Amino acid sequence: MKKTFLLLSFLFSVLLVNSQTVTVSNVAQSGDNIVITYSLTGGTAGQTFDVSLLLSEDGKVTWKKLTSVTGDVGVVKTTGTGKKITWSVLTEPSRTQLIGDNIYFKVKCSVTTPASTEVEIPSLITDGDGNIYTTITIGTQTWLKENLKTTKYNDGTAITNVTDDTKWASLTTAAYCWYDNNSAKYKATYGALYNWYAVDKASNGNKNICPVGYHVPTKAEYQKLLTNVGGSGTVSAKALVTTGNSGFSALLTGGRSSGGDFSLIGTYAIFWSSTTSGSGNAWYMGMYSSDANVSSSYQESGYSVRCFRD
Repeated sequence: MKKTFLLLSFLFSVLLVNSQTVTVSNVAQSGDNIVITYSLTGGTAGQTFDVSLLLSEDGKVTWKKLTSVTGDVGVVKTTGTGKKITWSVLTEPSRTQLIGDNIYFKVKCSVTTPASTEVEIPSLITDGDGNIYTTITIGTQTWLKENLKTTKYNDGTAITNVTDDTKWASLTTAAYCWYDNNSAKYKATYGALYNWYAVDKASNGNKNICPVGYHVPTKAEYQKLLTNVGGSGTVSAKALVTTGNSGFSALLTGGRSSGGDFSLIGTYAIFWSSTTSGSGNAWYMGMYSSDANVSSSYQESGYSVRCFRD
């Protein structure tokens, strides 16, 4: 079965009906599952609740109750926080994948009195492989919080995986790799490394490597990000790393040089922009333990990609 999942945004919203309140606080991927965390408040002593998870694939015109669910679903006898519904995507009858731009979830709670509470989870967005991401808004900008790890453009076209150093160094077409060519160790946490031809639409046939509704940021958009978190230098570097206060959560992923060798994981991170800086070079945002800035590098180099909302 094909394992494809979705990019999703966190939801922090509340809907109150007849004193019954459902709050969805988190949606995340765990292996082949989607896990929804919610709280249920209100009601009266001895009241029971019928909780279900519904899916719409036509923009909320019709809803289907999902059956391959476990956790705090079905008959729920108590209110409280930290309740979880786990949907086993690939064991849902007649389903081998979940992909699209018009997909919505809804948590529904019916009670023994004539009332029900529903909280809708916003439309989910996917990259070419269907990987799940979360988002962060910094100032007026919305970014993916994780590095891109797709092996396809968002139209489904495959990107070439190049492992050989010599072949990588001679490329003038789109390619990706995993750090040290080890996807098992690095893919989930660090994402993929791409040469600039993979992100440049003039080089890749006008294709978008980011999910629908997102794009590879320009040089100017990275400069604005740095301004939002304190400007170039130590202040912005500290704000943008995983322990920083911006929520950008950058990992020092290292990279692949234009010659094909891997280096400096844990020391620096570089994120491609879509802006060329002249023949054979392109702009990036670079981040070190004590510095963050916008600079340029060879287009054959392999760096991370963070996507930016249109």
